[in-house]
Amino acid sequence: MKLEQVLERFAEGLVAVDSSTTHSSANQRTGEIYLPGVKTLREPVFVEELINWWRSKYEKDFNPKSASAIEVPYPDVARAKCDLVFSTDGSSLDKPEWAIEVKHIALVGNNGKNNDYGVPKILSPYLKDRSLIHDIKRMQEHRIGQKQAVIGYCFEYSFKTCD
Repeated sequence: MKLEQVLERFAEGLVAVDSSTTHSSANQRTGEIYLPGVKTLREPVFVEELINWWRSKYEKDFNPKSASAIEVPYPDVARAKCDLVFSTDGSSLDKPEWAIEVKHIALVGNNGKNNDYGVPKILSPYLKDRSLIHDIKRMQEHRIGQKQAVIGYCFEYSFKTCD
């Protein structure tokens, strides 16, 4: 499978999961329940729902059928896990065709206020920020798949939607 098709599946799945998820999160400070949707899903929950949708909708994409997994440990890296690995070409999950890190970039905090976490989440070289750049470097140093990608996603709400 080519990167373009992976991105098409990801984009389609993002919309499908957003419209069908029943998982909801709560504000840690106030306990207020957020509306269900991809925006409020934690990254691992979103990846799990995405791959479940993908397996169901495009069953023939996976060869063999069981050739997909989430939260796969990197070899020789303590506590580091790759968000998603899968194969469409018959490769085993020991050396999967694809290894993908997923990164949710939020430009507005859970409390509705602007925050400055978006830029460090993309560009920071520091491990504490768990940035997209950090994921790229880790994938370069610890090849877990034959092909590798980091996919970032974010949302922008209109004032009408917020109202």
